[in-house]
Amino acid sequence: MAVIAALGWLQIAHAEPLEMRGELKSNVAAKSSPPAFSYIGEAQETYQIFVFGDSLAAGLFSGMSRMAEGDLRIAIDGRFKDDSGLARPEFYDWAAALPKIQERRKIDIAVILVGSNDGQDIRSISGPIPFSTPEWASTYAQRVDSIISLLKSQGVAIYWVELPPMGPAPLEAESYYVATIQRDRAMREKVRYVETRKTFSDVNGKYTDQGADPNGTVMRLRARDGIHFLKSGNNKLASLVLQALRRDIEIADGKVTTYKFVSPHSEDPVRAAPEEEIRPMPIFGQAPGSREEASVTLITADPQWGSAVLAISGGSRKSDALNTSQTLLTTPKARVEPQSSAGQLLFEGRWPAPKKGRYDDFDWPKPE
Repeated sequence: MAVIAALGWLQIAHAEPLEMRGELKSNVAAKSSPPAFSYIGEAQETYQIFVFGDSLAAGLFSGMSRMAEGDLRIAIDGRFKDDSGLARPEFYDWAAALPKIQERRKIDIAVILVGSNDGQDIRSISGPIPFSTPEWASTYAQRVDSIISLLKSQGVAIYWVELPPMGPAPLEAESYYVATIQRDRAMREKVRYVETRKTFSDVNGKYTDQGADPNGTVMRLRARDGIHFLKSGNNKLASLVLQALRRDIEIADGKVTTYKFVSPHSEDPVRAAPEEEIRPMPIFGQAPGSREEASVTLITADPQWGSAVLAISGGSRKSDALNTSQTLLTTPKARVEPQSSAGQLLFEGRWPAPKKGRYDDFDWPKPE
């Protein structure tokens, strides 16, 4: 089983939360200044939003519908398939379904929440691809890219919603692994990535079913299965997405100064920077080429965004490692023992206890 931890988080450039507007202004596009370029393109009177994904997306759709009630700028529609994902298109193929959906309705903005069911092997012609292996990560990344490319080709602005923390430990490990790949691809493709883990975690970064609702009242937000949200939680989840979305609408309206972000619309003058080569970097002070470097490798996935992926897994040959510009993970030669000091730190986030009297022993008072 591979263990993966994401270092650094994509911060959406938002200011304070935006209040919902209850009436439509008729002169949205009539401004004295030239129209602003934003992530969602030029200003429109109404934005057609399409939410899709698994059962978590169904809850998000309900929350967005409630939280956007009375906002005439936003029209929300959606499609959801319980137990669906990107790992098993033979069950439900979102890449095949989306073009048909777009034929029947106009979509300006797509909100995607999918992946809670993807912690499983991928079927291929040559046989199953085991979950969490480098081949699985590469295949899954290609499927994320396909969804993004499909929507971008139609000028659809994408808001990819991060999988929230999960209560059951095995599912939490799986969803975190999946979410890290989704985040890496979203950032590389310059699409909006809406964080959820920080909002729905406790002060130690662990799962909690409690939290403040959109009105600031602390209450239970998650269902007893540790996966889904209650109504209050879906409202909170929706508020995160709507905050990002409304900020972009205000930029399009010319009410907020544009921050640099590549738009999916061809008329946007901002262009993406050339993709930089992914270069593995040794950590823990190992010299390049050392044996330890093959065991634990820190990969800078996208220097522009400061994202990084720490991959620790088993492997048999160094040639197993992916070494193209699409690399997500590197296959190490050795496996870190979970009970070792390094394993406790990397797997559990638990720093080894210092020896008594050593310079890093901060116990007080000091023994006589």
